[in-house]
Amino acid sequence: MIITKNLNMTWNSYNKKYYMDLGYTFTKMYDTFTIDITHLNIHSHYLVDVECDICHKPLKKEYKSYNYCLNNNNFFACSDCRYHKTKITNNQKYGVDNVSHLDIIKKIITKKSLLNSKSRKIKRELTNLKKYGCVNPFQNEKIIKDNVEKTRKTKVKNGTIVSEDSLEGFELYKKIVYRLTYKNKKLLLKNWNGYDYYDDEYIKNNFILESRSPDYPTLDHKISIRYGYDNNISHEIISDINNLCMTKKRINTSKYTKTENEYFLSKL
Repeated sequence: MIITKNLNMTWNSYNKKYYMDLGYTFTKMYDTFTIDITHLNIHSHYLVDVECDICHKPLKKEYKSYNYCLNNNNFFACSDCRYHKTKITNNQKYGVDNVSHLDIIKKIITKKSLLNSKSRKIKRELTNLKKYGCVNPFQNEKIIKDNVEKTRKTKVKNGTIVSEDSLEGFELYKKIVYRLTYKNKKLLLKNWNGYDYYDDEYIKNNFILESRSPDYPTLDHKISIRYGYDNNISHEIISDINNLCMTKKRINTSKYTKTENEYFLSKL
């Protein structure tokens, strides 16, 4: 509801004809005269006193904004009550408090969401191709290497693992081999036929056993890590997938530092 009933205006070249056409008597330029609020141009930016038709809170509002709000359902709501007015309008027009509850709106939102998601994905992949040469940055070898190194440094800092810089000799050699071996473990398990490399017993189902069980499947280096260190064999050769196999824990333990040939000879 509008509270202001009259406004004091000043004659100027812009409003002279407008108000004279409405019946106001012109005196002279820049004189003050009073108008009825209903004669104010609906697009005027004049501040007027209004009252919220819902909570009845008084406030000042541009006349233009007041009329814009009034055109919808013929009542004015302040910013705090705008949501209530929207509910009333939606119920009158659509029978729901929120148009998002309408099936057609749900379909539109879902469609737009899918399109936006697809668009973002394409844009992201194009950006990754340009920057990294692949659609997923984690397919980039340098990023993978940097990420592994970052994770390793974090673990060293947190005390989860020992820094390689603090190790020497066999301990350092063994740690590097283990790190390189871990990268090949998934591929080894993926291609493994399930049989023990040394005695041909099918042990793939043994993963259901407790990890402490002597028959639990473990990864073994055919040429042992100790043998590799003592004979100056590179970390890459010892950790290579061709030097890896699956066997039972008890065989892995009994083999210890032997090579595969030494182990087989010991069984003759």
